[in-house]
Order: sequence, then C-alpha cells, then structure tokens
Amino acid sequence: MIPAKAATESKIRLLLAVGQQESLTVYTDGFRAYEPLEEDDTFTREYVVHGDGEYVNGDVHMNTCESHASLA
Repeated sequence: MIPAKAATESKIRLLLAVGQQESLTVYTDGFRAYEPLEEDDTFTREYVVHGDGEYVNGDVHMNTCESHASLA
C-alpha cells in the first residue's frame, strides 16, 4: 500500500520488484504516477478512473485499499 502523496514511479517499481517471482496484478486508480507502469510486462495493471465517474469495473475497485489505508 502506497499512500498517494508518496507515490512515485521509483517507489512503486521498488515495491513491485519484491514480488517479481509471482504473477502480479496491480489494482490502482487513474493517478498519473501509475501510467508508466502500463509499459511493464512483469505484471498486469487493472484500474478505475474516478475522474470519469468510474468506481467499479468488474472486480476492480479501490474501496478496499482506501479503507485499509485509513486504518494505517
């Protein structure tokens, strides 16, 4: 879990590198810091775009992550 204020491409990549030996799916919102990750083939990125009024897309939503972050 990376709080949005601290999200940078390098921090995100560092955390993802830890799980490279597993098949990864990264669930995010449409925050621009995540856009460069689209070019990385080591994982799948699924996301919703809150700015477009999208909060759920199939199994993809950010409510669980946001609730977890509020407890930290």
